[in-house]
Amino acid sequence: MYLWGEKILKIEPGSYSPPHAIKQREIIDILPGADSVTANSIIQDGGRERYRTAMNGFCTSYAEYLDLYTDYMASVSRVFTGPDGETLTAMIYELSEPTREMYMKYNYSITLMEV
Repeated sequence: MYLWGEKILKIEPGSYSPPHAIKQREIIDILPGADSVTANSIIQDGGRERYRTAMNGFCTSYAEYLDLYTDYMASVSRVFTGPDGETLTAMIYELSEPTREMYMKYNYSITLMEV
């Protein structure tokens, strides 16, 4: 079950990407050594980016979508719970426009980012 705070999210099967963060590293050039054996750069660790998770969902009413949209516009943070019980305190980083697939079904894509 997918939860955004206390609200159940309806997620399309196979569209969920679990929370993931990228390690930040920079290669910094230094003055070259006199020989061809010595490295002329150093690697600097810079922490990590914020965790993100993305998925495609749907709502069975436009009001459901507006609840998400209101959180998105206000940068509200909530606890997201994924299908395996993983949790992430996050905000809605990206939320697509809803597309109406059929009567009372609105599709959207959403990206959550750690806060």
